[in-house]
Amino acid sequence: KGEIDASLDFTTNVPYTIKQAGPEAVSFLLYDFGFTIFNDTVVVTEDTLKAKRKELVSWLRASRKGWEENLKDPNVYPPKFADTWFKGTGRTVENEVFFNNAQKPLIESPAGIFSMTDEAIAKNIEALGQVGIKATKDMFDTSLLAEV
Repeated sequence: KGEIDASLDFTTNVPYTIKQAGPEAVSFLLYDFGFTIFNDTVVVTEDTLKAKRKELVSWLRASRKGWEENLKDPNVYPPKFADTWFKGTGRTVENEVFFNNAQKPLIESPAGIFSMTDEAIAKNIEALGQVGIKATKDMFDTSLLAEV
């Protein structure tokens, strides 16, 4: 209805929804303006990391393979899932194609999907500090990714 001036939301989906209502949405990533935090991170306790390491590595490996396959051509899979258990989510196939394409540059990385470089970790620690969260490098475990 045009009643919103701004929102803090997902740039992968909301611009599409707004455009369906008429106006072209303008969006940007907080990351591009210095709030350099990882998104959709996997967080586990140290106990879980020790007790379920094999399962975590397997899950990361399967997830990475799934993303690699999906991102080869982001237009392929949404139509294939249109009449499966995804039906009824309230989002059209066109919305899912938009979402998939919007995710591609955010997920892919020269260091690999899910990668956390030393530089990126340092930027995360700095950004978290800007909002009062004291973080240290030992909170970021990249050893599982080495096993993927």
